[in-house]
Amino acid sequence: MAYGRIFAKKVNYDGHTFDSEMECLYYKELKIREANGEVWNVRVHPSYELQAAFTNANGKKIKALTYEPDFVFYDNIEKRTRYIDVKGMLLPEFEIKWKLFDYQLKYGMATNSCLEVLKHSKTTGWCSIEDYKKIMKTKKQQLVEEKNYYKNIVLKQEHDKEMAERKKQRELTRLNELLSLPKLTKQQQLRLNELKEKYPDYDK
Repeated sequence: MAYGRIFAKKVNYDGHTFDSEMECLYYKELKIREANGEVWNVRVHPSYELQAAFTNANGKKIKALTYEPDFVFYDNIEKRTRYIDVKGMLLPEFEIKWKLFDYQLKYGMATNSCLEVLKHSKTTGWCSIEDYKKIMKTKKQQLVEEKNYYKNIVLKQEHDKEMAERKKQRELTRLNELLSLPKLTKQQQLRLNELKEKYPDYDK
């Protein structure tokens, strides 16, 4: 889970104030789906009580704890009410409310629903924030593997080049040695001919 805070720019659209452009994008797509009859009764930022107000043992009044999901609507395709929150990242205080709200849904409001926390990116489109993390982790691993693959190719090419250069130097040294000998054996002469053919421009 990510715990750093990022302040997104709020967006005013269609009489609503959204916490981010991502949230506004989901609303726009939701309105298109509503116009097509895929969803209905779209509500923006409805408030739900997670814990009632009370007075503690010291006589201090504690306000009710509430939570506002970004969107609530009935999905005509899935035949159920859906509760959606659009997030770029997760913060500890949200995760606590997420658990409390899911408890309320399971044991009260909608036993067949839970809060869906969605994220959008060019790579994944809309998906749950959990799936987003899995996808990006896999993609990161693939990028690392690809980087290592090409790195190994470069290293092999450099190694092969170095080995070829070393072999060339050994052969030139041998060629120079053979050229310096006053008399050659048959085998030495054959080797000299091979090297002279391989390095016709060699000049000791």
